[in-house]
Amino acid sequence: MKLRLALAALLVATPVAAQETIPAPAPAPALAPEPAPAPASTPLATTPEGKVILPPEATQPVMLKMPRLRYANTWDVNLEFGLGSVFRDSDRFAMLGRGRFGALFVRENHFWQIGATVEYLNKVERPAFGIQGEYLNLEKGVWAQVGGNVDTKGHPGFVGALGFSIIGAEVQVREYEGDTVAHAALLGKIRIPLGILAYAIGERGGKL
Repeated sequence: MKLRLALAALLVATPVAAQETIPAPAPAPALAPEPAPAPASTPLATTPEGKVILPPEATQPVMLKMPRLRYANTWDVNLEFGLGSVFRDSDRFAMLGRGRFGALFVRENHFWQIGATVEYLNKVERPAFGIQGEYLNLEKGVWAQVGGNVDTKGHPGFVGALGFSIIGAEVQVREYEGDTVAHAALLGKIRIPLGILAYAIGERGGKL
């Protein structure tokens, strides 16, 4: 009797166990979003030795190296030597020596010079004194001169010249002893601008 009751209980319990609810699987965890790509970094500047140059702070003043401008008011000395011809008679060969002493005004590429002159032209056979102005454009290397003088006998003369670097050509128109009209002369010459050279050495370390 007990055996039958045990079998009946086993038969009843089996379908109930089969009907037990199987738990649903747990949901898969949500995937985290992918991080945004980092912005491309700007390469840092380095010195020739490989050291990194750090950018200045926002509050730190930045020093800019400005080009050094040419500006001066100073003394000037200019020497000139020339050879040429006087259109007066058959003996036309002429030699010129001149010195100018005055002032030099420098404004960047513009050099202005003015001063008193003393000169000797062999055809005049006596010294002459006067005044001469000059303009030099340093960037182009060209210069121009204009002036006038009077020799020790009172004969006036006019002088004009053009040139490049230290070489130039000069035209003179002047009266000579014993003449009643003026005569022209054409000379090639070299100039030695001592005032400009002294300015370049003393003020600019030898550089213009």
